Amino acid sequence: MSGKILLVLCNSNYGDEFDVQGFALFKDDVWKEYIKEVKNRIFTVERYAGDEFGPHVADIGTNQYIGFGNFDEYKSSFRTKVLTPEEAKRLRSLFGIKVNKSAEDPSVYGMFLMLNPDEVEDEEYEDEDEDVFADEEEDEEDIEKFITFARGGKLKRDGEKNMQ
Repeated sequence: MSGKILLVLCNSNYGDEFDVQGFALFKDDVWKEYIKEVKNRIFTVERYAGDEFGPHVADIGTNQYIGFGNFDEYKSSFRTKVLTPEEAKRLRSLFGIKVNKSAEDPSVYGMFLMLNPDEVEDEEYEDEDEDVFADEEEDEEDIEKFITFARGGKLKRDGEKNMQ
């Protein structure tokens, strides 16, 4: 595979009732384009503000959904890390997921909060050409746990060393 492969970790909470967690592998350019489309097509359209069932809402089950008040709130549900080809191969093998080459119908593990920018009519939004990743910071601790696992180590508990 050519290009960078990202591990995208999803972590959110449903009304303090339960956690929503999952992960996926994406081609770097696919993830960046998806996030840009979500920002430009969903969170710039004012008519969805306060709409309980607009495109800014991710369905997570029967009568259960998570709504996001703004782009930063949605984006903060994700952390990314560039993987080596070996790490990506190990995760694909262990969890039966594919590297997503498109944001439509992605291959994910667990619960992954995808929004659908195509629900917004083209004339409703303005395409902003800004870097939506300028302020991104990686959550190194959580990501390193996944990387250690992908390399064949055991996940450590708090206070333990990684076992190889």
